[in-house]
Amino acid sequence: MDGYSSNCGRTIYMKAFLFDACDVLYHRPRYEEDLDRFFGPDRRRIFHEQGRAFKDLQARAAVGALTVEGMFDAMLGLYGLPPERTGEGRRFLRDAMADVEFFDGVASTLHRLKADGLKLGVVTNSFQRSATKLSWMARGGIDGVWDVFVSSSETGLLKPGPEIFLAALENLGCVPADAAYIAHAADELAGAKAVGMTAIAFNRDDETVQADHVIMHFGDLIDLARSLP
Repeated sequence: MDGYSSNCGRTIYMKAFLFDACDVLYHRPRYEEDLDRFFGPDRRRIFHEQGRAFKDLQARAAVGALTVEGMFDAMLGLYGLPPERTGEGRRFLRDAMADVEFFDGVASTLHRLKADGLKLGVVTNSFQRSATKLSWMARGGIDGVWDVFVSSSETGLLKPGPEIFLAALENLGCVPADAAYIAHAADELAGAKAVGMTAIAFNRDDETVQADHVIMHFGDLIDLARSLP
């Protein structure tokens, strides 16, 4: 594997870092409370009782089989919102999902990795279009750092399957051995590792999540990138 010199003067062999989006670059600390306020005290009970239906809606939208608006309308129906409040409900859900907070160090770290010569990309299972997520990222100053942005709703491909990772790598002109994937979920990290990528865990779902490397702070990626073989 050929390396190159970074701005710090060290040789970097890794060529690309691919990231999950939600719970890696950003999170939604107010989301559950916002839902409770809008839908009322029975919201969590309804979600528990109708959990499979909610998951099915999101799964269909995540591969483009259902529009975001169609998913929102069905969710509002499950929560029992009157039809005359559908427009209000759609606006609420759009705003609640857009209310993201970036983890400490995300912007500075990504810009440093970019300056060091790494290619950066997002590989996300999402019912949101890439343009929507990029508009959120613009608020954090990271919309312009990406060399590739692959969303399941636009490709019909889902993690942890290999195809979505390979599609992103092909777009970057990289082989799996030259790239790392940063995620929080065990199945996605395992999927990336299965295609030959280095798996890096950040903000793990729990302590049982395994990866080649585990980082506690997003900024740890800078030193890790400079030390990976």
